[in-house]
Amino acid sequence: MIEYKVSLIDVRALKPHERVEEARVEEVMRSLLEERVLHRAILADAITLTVIDGHHRLESFKRIGLTVVPVALVNYMDQRIVAARWDGRGVIDKKLVLERAARGVPFPPKTTRHLLATKAGFIHVSEAIPEVNIELRALFEYAVFRTEELPRSSLRASTPNPYSLKSS
Repeated sequence: MIEYKVSLIDVRALKPHERVEEARVEEVMRSLLEERVLHRAILADAITLTVIDGHHRLESFKRIGLTVVPVALVNYMDQRIVAARWDGRGVIDKKLVLERAARGVPFPPKTTRHLLATKAGFIHVSEAIPEVNIELRALFEYAVFRTEELPRSSLRASTPNPYSLKSS
């Protein structure tokens, strides 16, 4: 259907493009704490880490203290991904979605509804990614292990960033 890669990503690196509804965040948190299983990964653009689907899950994860979460990374500019409007009035330019996320100026809740074009018609993008079904305990343990095992020398400010833009 669509190529993706699931990776554990620091929640601070993800860029939401929509605000959330408080009642829905609380509902998702209750479900997470009750089931203690994270069923679906956040869906995000592989290059910009803009959240495509899962804003309420992401906010819930942050509030319960998760620092890393599974994220299905996709090529958001894939022509098969469409940013439809929830109100049914057409589409939103995906470049505008990326721009709003990058500037930290999110749309109101439920502005976009991301769909994937398939041979059978359009489906919601989340339907194209299998469930991850990870226990919350495992994510908390991973975050603690990752922090404890990080050598202090790797935190030096002098270490060059291979992803930084070089001035010409």
